[in-house]
Amino acid sequence: MNKLSNLFTATTIFALIIFISCGGKDDPGTTEPDPVAERLALLLNGGTEWAVAAGAVKQDGIAATEWDNFGLKFTGSGSSGSYTATGRPAASEVPNVDVVWPASGTWSFGDGATAGEKDISKIVRSDGVTMAASVTSTKLSLTFTIEDTGAGRMQGVAGTWVFEFPN
Repeated sequence: MNKLSNLFTATTIFALIIFISCGGKDDPGTTEPDPVAERLALLLNGGTEWAVAAGAVKQDGIAATEWDNFGLKFTGSGSSGSYTATGRPAASEVPNVDVVWPASGTWSFGDGATAGEKDISKIVRSDGVTMAASVTSTKLSLTFTIEDTGAGRMQGVAGTWVFEFPN
């Protein structure tokens, strides 16, 4: 009986040592990467403008070459900021160019499923347009839809837009 008691005590102590050594982080000074900060750094592109490649802007799958000189520069901190658009087509080429891309405005990452959480796969412009966003150190892709409301302001620009920016 005494051997059984000693075996039980030794097993219990051994199990406690294993559980204690498995808990927590190895280095309490390290922090998890912040996905919002990482995405922001990629979007800001080192302060350099994102420029589209020729034929890389599409409206409903068709190249919109009047946008071939288009560029975007993002600034910001946290989960929001501002943007400036350059090389937009003239109003004679795209009568409602401001509906597709205003010359400047603000942006923020989309709202996540939980209050206070951000969805870094979405960017919301100050004009209310929500864009699906994919960004790496070598490419930015923005996709959004301009709804056809039947209003004259949407004429010629309604549809799904894709902007591809190689870096």
